[in-house]
Amino acid sequence: MKNLVHIVKQIASLSPTDTFQRVIALIVKKHKYARLASYHAKTTTYFSSEAFKQSNISKEPIVKMPLLDYILPHSLNIQTLADNYSQSLFTILGSGWVDYSVQETNHIARIRTEINEKNREESERIISVLLKSPFYPDQHAQCIHYYPIDWQYDCKSGYKWNAHTHYTHIKYGDIAGQDIKVPWELGRFQHATTLAFAAYLAYSGVESAHPKEYYAHIFRTQCLDFIAFNPPHYGVQWKTSMDIAIRAANLLVAFDLFTYCGIIW
Repeated sequence: MKNLVHIVKQIASLSPTDTFQRVIALIVKKHKYARLASYHAKTTTYFSSEAFKQSNISKEPIVKMPLLDYILPHSLNIQTLADNYSQSLFTILGSGWVDYSVQETNHIARIRTEINEKNREESERIISVLLKSPFYPDQHAQCIHYYPIDWQYDCKSGYKWNAHTHYTHIKYGDIAGQDIKVPWELGRFQHATTLAFAAYLAYSGVESAHPKEYYAHIFRTQCLDFIAFNPPHYGVQWKTSMDIAIRAANLLVAFDLFTYCGIIW
């Protein structure tokens, strides 16, 4: 009701010309979004892997690790945080530590339920790549468990958006308590560099850290998990260009930091 009153007051404060221009702009925007959603529904929104096979990506990291002397004093905190992130435990915007893992173990069934039809084949392929490359700390250890993440979930309100929904149709602010910034913050991958710092501790000989390959495996797994369950243009994680850009920057920085530690992708 408050939103309606606010809208009415805004309209009343505008001149007839301004009101007409804004209405027309809104109609054009809605029509554009409808055409975009219709177009994306007809085909997969994933890029073809062929586009990247001939890319000339430099193997030398652009972003370098800070001096070890700056990181060592925070060694315990870094390892604790990295251990939590590896189990899909996150604290977001003051939420406290929350388990973001999805309990469903049939990932293909999840894809067929949560992902739109045209993207399912590629999503299933990505998950199969993830599941076919388990990590074993050593030859006698058990396989590291895969903790998939619920990228659409707002842990504060319990509300969950839908990865099946085109980003132009994602709504927020219409239900009391829901906060779309929570899944946005998770999807920014702010935690990725912490995993890389933990790998650097292992690389530098800190005995209490897991092998550097362990942290790289977690990073790779979470990236593949995100790509599989967040097809381009679908779900809450593609709603704003700012969050997409922040995610890209964090992933690229973490990738370089892992490479600096001797990780070969």
